[in-house]
Amino acid sequence: MKIRWIPVTSFSLLSLCLTALGFGSCQSKKFLQQQEEQRSELHRQLAKIDYEQATSTAKLAQLRDDYENIGRGECVYGGPNNMEEARRAMEQRHAQQEKAIKAMIAEEEQKLDSLYGERQKVERQLGELDNPKKKK
Repeated sequence: MKIRWIPVTSFSLLSLCLTALGFGSCQSKKFLQQQEEQRSELHRQLAKIDYEQATSTAKLAQLRDDYENIGRGECVYGGPNNMEEARRAMEQRHAQQEKAIKAMIAEEEQKLDSLYGERQKVERQLGELDNPKKKK
């Protein structure tokens, strides 16, 4: 019986096939699982941020409606002697309400801005996980 030698090109093709299938990569399954866990955690954070943005937007819309409706449908009763005093009290009450609602509106807008910043950060991290070659 004659000994048959396998040519070197066959070994090269076999190693090329194994590498193409991913068996020759340096990444282990544990590393891939960690990346998948990070990706799912980032998606959860993104969903949480979306929910918070939606609630903040709804609250902001409600506050703006409240701001527009200050003093609507309010009547001042009184005779000619106390009419000025009642109007002054009503105007002071409206000014206090406007100031309080403007503060709440500013707070909600600041919250939305910070949520937007967090959203950008999470999306950037997701992009880095999806495209590891573009880190440079």
